[in-house]
Amino acid sequence: MAKRKTLKKKPTPKKNSGGSNIFMLLVGILLGIVIAFGGVAGGGYYFATNHGVKSTMGIVDKYADIKFNYSDYIAEEYASKTYVELVLSLSDIAKELSGE
Repeated sequence: MAKRKTLKKKPTPKKNSGGSNIFMLLVGILLGIVIAFGGVAGGGYYFATNHGVKSTMGIVDKYADIKFNYSDYIAEEYASKTYVELVLSLSDIAKELSGE
């Protein structure tokens, strides 16, 4: 007599509960918000460390057709610095004025 093979039952897939679907939705939304804020912060950091008043005005003049004379508002010494260097210089000036 030949041996018979027993057929195994296929496992039925477990249905996801509504709670796990909502949890994964909230995790996805939270992750999207974190990534969006990180992108904005990273872009701002890149811009502040690589661009200054002079280069920004060149970009504005090029794309917006606005002729803005920055030298009326800021000295050439400060216009050539990046925004981070400019803020640090202005904070040093404020410390000197306050007497610290």
